[in-house]
Amino acid sequence: MHVMPLHLSIGIDEHNAFVLYAFCEPQNLVLPIQIPERLIDIGTRLLGSPTPVYYDDPHELGRELGSVLYPIEVQDLMERAAALALRSKRRVQIQLQIAVPELAALPWEWATIATSQPWAPARSDDFPVVRHSAVASPAPTIVVEGPLRVLVCVGEADSDALRLLHSLWSVEIAQQRIS
Repeated sequence: MHVMPLHLSIGIDEHNAFVLYAFCEPQNLVLPIQIPERLIDIGTRLLGSPTPVYYDDPHELGRELGSVLYPIEVQDLMERAAALALRSKRRVQIQLQIAVPELAALPWEWATIATSQPWAPARSDDFPVVRHSAVASPAPTIVVEGPLRVLVCVGEADSDALRLLHSLWSVEIAQQRIS
Protein backbone atom coordinates (compact mmCIF):
# COMPACT_ATOMS: atom_id res chain seq x y z
CA MET A 1 0.00 0.00 0.00
CA HIS A 2 1.32 3.45 -0.91
CA VAL A 3 1.82 6.23 1.61
CA MET A 4 0.21 9.66 1.78
CA PRO A 5 2.56 11.81 3.87
CA LEU A 6 1.15 14.19 6.46
CA HIS A 7 4.19 16.31 7.27
CA LEU A 8 4.21 18.10 10.65
CA SER A 9 7.09 20.42 11.38
CA ILE A 10 7.79 22.64 14.38
CA GLY A 11 10.07 25.61 13.87
CA ILE A 12 10.61 29.21 14.85
CA ASP A 13 9.39 32.15 12.77
CA GLU A 14 11.06 35.51 12.14
CA HIS A 15 9.67 36.85 15.45
CA ASN A 16 11.20 33.96 17.47
CA ALA A 17 7.77 32.43 18.03
CA PHE A 18 7.04 28.71 17.66
CA VAL A 19 5.17 27.69 14.52
CA LEU A 20 3.58 24.40 13.47
CA TYR A 21 3.64 23.69 9.74
CA ALA A 22 1.28 20.97 8.48
CA PHE A 23 1.40 19.81 4.87
CA CYS A 24 -0.84 17.19 3.30
CA GLU A 25 -2.22 17.24 -0.19
CA PRO A 26 -3.90 19.48 -1.09
CA GLN A 27 -3.67 21.70 2.01
CA ASN A 28 -0.90 23.50 3.90
CA LEU A 29 -1.31 25.04 7.34
CA VAL A 30 0.93 27.46 9.23
CA LEU A 31 -0.18 27.78 12.85
CA PRO A 32 1.37 29.77 15.69
CA ILE A 33 1.70 27.49 18.71
CA GLN A 34 2.55 27.84 22.38
CA ILE A 35 5.02 25.36 23.81
CA PRO A 36 4.56 24.97 27.58
CA GLU A 37 7.70 25.89 29.51
CA ARG A 38 7.59 22.43 31.14
CA LEU A 39 8.08 20.77 27.72
CA ILE A 40 10.99 23.07 26.88
CA ASP A 41 12.58 22.25 30.26
CA ILE A 42 12.16 18.49 29.70
CA GLY A 43 13.60 18.77 26.18
CA THR A 44 16.57 20.79 27.41
CA ARG A 45 17.21 18.19 30.12
CA LEU A 46 16.98 15.36 27.56
CA LEU A 47 19.32 17.16 25.18
CA GLY A 48 22.07 17.51 27.75
CA SER A 49 21.64 14.23 29.61
CA PRO A 50 23.96 11.26 29.01
CA THR A 51 21.66 9.12 31.17
CA PRO A 52 18.02 8.17 30.60
CA VAL A 53 15.37 10.63 31.74
CA TYR A 54 12.31 9.12 33.40
CA TYR A 55 8.87 10.70 33.29
CA ASP A 56 6.51 10.86 36.25
CA ASP A 57 3.49 10.32 33.99
CA PRO A 58 4.27 9.40 30.37
CA HIS A 59 0.56 9.41 29.48
CA GLU A 60 0.25 13.02 30.64
CA LEU A 61 3.39 13.91 28.68
CA GLY A 62 1.80 12.32 25.60
CA ARG A 63 -1.34 14.42 26.09
CA GLU A 64 0.76 17.60 26.48
CA LEU A 65 2.72 16.82 23.33
CA GLY A 66 -0.54 16.03 21.52
CA SER A 67 -2.08 19.36 22.48
CA VAL A 68 0.88 21.08 20.77
CA LEU A 69 1.21 18.78 17.74
CA TYR A 70 -2.46 18.11 17.03
CA PRO A 71 -4.51 21.30 17.42
CA ILE A 72 -8.05 21.12 16.02
CA GLU A 73 -6.92 22.40 12.60
CA VAL A 74 -4.43 19.54 12.29
CA GLN A 75 -7.02 17.03 13.49
CA ASP A 76 -9.35 18.24 10.71
CA LEU A 77 -6.50 17.93 8.21
CA MET A 78 -5.84 14.39 9.45
CA GLU A 79 -9.48 13.41 8.93
CA ARG A 80 -9.51 14.81 5.40
CA ALA A 81 -6.19 13.10 4.66
CA ALA A 82 -7.53 9.78 5.96
CA ALA A 83 -10.60 10.04 3.71
CA LEU A 84 -8.49 10.93 0.67
CA ALA A 85 -6.01 8.15 1.46
CA LEU A 86 -8.84 5.62 1.68
CA ARG A 87 -10.26 6.72 -1.69
CA SER A 88 -6.83 6.52 -3.33
CA LYS A 89 -5.92 3.19 -1.66
CA ARG A 90 -3.11 4.69 0.40
CA ARG A 91 -2.43 5.11 4.09
CA VAL A 92 -1.51 8.27 5.97
CA GLN A 93 2.00 8.44 7.38
CA ILE A 94 2.63 11.18 9.93
CA GLN A 95 6.11 12.55 9.29
CA LEU A 96 7.57 14.65 12.11
CA GLN A 97 10.34 17.17 11.65
CA ILE A 98 11.26 19.17 14.73
CA ALA A 99 13.72 21.96 13.87
CA VAL A 100 14.33 23.21 17.42
CA PRO A 101 16.99 21.05 19.18
CA GLU A 102 15.51 21.23 22.68
CA LEU A 103 12.11 20.28 21.26
CA ALA A 104 13.51 17.59 18.95
CA ALA A 105 14.74 15.71 22.02
CA LEU A 106 11.15 15.23 23.24
CA PRO A 107 9.32 11.92 22.54
CA TRP A 108 6.83 13.40 20.03
CA GLU A 109 5.88 9.87 18.98
CA TRP A 110 3.99 9.65 22.30
CA ALA A 111 1.67 12.53 21.31
CA THR A 112 -1.99 11.66 21.66
CA ILE A 113 -5.29 13.29 20.81
CA ALA A 114 -7.59 11.15 22.89
CA THR A 115 -7.33 11.43 26.64
CA SER A 116 -8.28 7.82 27.27
CA GLN A 117 -5.64 5.87 25.34
CA PRO A 118 -2.06 6.91 24.64
CA TRP A 119 -0.36 6.37 21.31
CA ALA A 120 2.69 4.27 21.58
CA PRO A 121 4.31 4.88 19.15
CA ALA A 122 1.54 5.80 16.66
CA ARG A 123 -2.14 6.70 16.61
CA SER A 124 -2.99 3.38 14.97
CA ASP A 125 -1.64 1.05 12.33
CA ASP A 126 -3.20 3.37 9.73
CA PHE A 127 -1.31 6.43 11.04
CA PRO A 128 2.31 5.41 11.60
CA VAL A 129 4.61 8.12 12.93
CA VAL A 130 8.13 8.60 11.56
CA ARG A 131 10.77 11.23 12.24
CA HIS A 132 12.46 13.18 9.49
CA SER A 133 15.75 14.87 10.27
CA ALA A 134 16.87 18.03 8.60
CA VAL A 135 19.34 17.38 5.83
CA ALA A 136 22.51 19.22 6.69
CA SER A 137 25.01 20.28 4.09
CA PRO A 138 28.34 18.51 4.41
CA ALA A 139 31.10 20.14 6.41
CA PRO A 140 33.72 21.97 4.35
CA THR A 141 36.93 20.14 3.48
CA ILE A 142 39.74 20.63 5.97
CA VAL A 143 43.33 20.93 4.72
CA VAL A 144 45.64 18.66 6.72
CA GLU A 145 49.45 18.93 6.78
CA GLY A 146 51.42 15.73 6.23
CA PRO A 147 50.13 12.21 5.68
CA LEU A 148 46.85 11.19 7.22
CA ARG A 149 46.89 8.01 9.30
CA VAL A 150 43.75 5.91 9.14
CA LEU A 151 43.15 2.87 11.31
CA VAL A 152 40.69 0.47 9.70
CA CYS A 153 39.58 -2.70 11.44
CA VAL A 154 38.22 -5.49 9.26
CA GLY A 155 36.97 -8.83 10.57
CA GLU A 156 38.65 -11.06 7.98
CA ALA A 157 42.05 -10.64 6.33
CA ASP A 158 40.58 -11.53 2.93
CA SER A 159 37.30 -9.62 2.99
CA ASP A 160 35.33 -7.63 0.43
CA ALA A 161 35.46 -4.63 2.77
CA LEU A 162 39.27 -4.68 2.84
CA ARG A 163 39.49 -4.99 -0.97
CA LEU A 164 37.03 -2.11 -1.36
CA LEU A 165 39.01 0.11 1.02
CA HIS A 166 42.25 -0.74 -0.76
CA SER A 167 40.76 0.08 -4.17
CA LEU A 168 39.34 3.36 -2.88
CA TRP A 169 42.56 4.46 -1.19
CA SER A 170 45.28 2.84 -3.33
CA VAL A 171 46.30 6.12 -5.02
CA GLU A 172 46.47 7.98 -1.71
CA ILE A 173 48.47 5.13 -0.16
CA ALA A 174 50.89 5.03 -3.13
CA GLN A 175 51.40 8.80 -2.89
CA GLN A 176 51.90 8.41 0.88
CA ARG A 177 49.02 10.79 1.57
CA ILE A 178 47.52 8.02 3.73
CA SER A 179 49.56 5.47 5.64
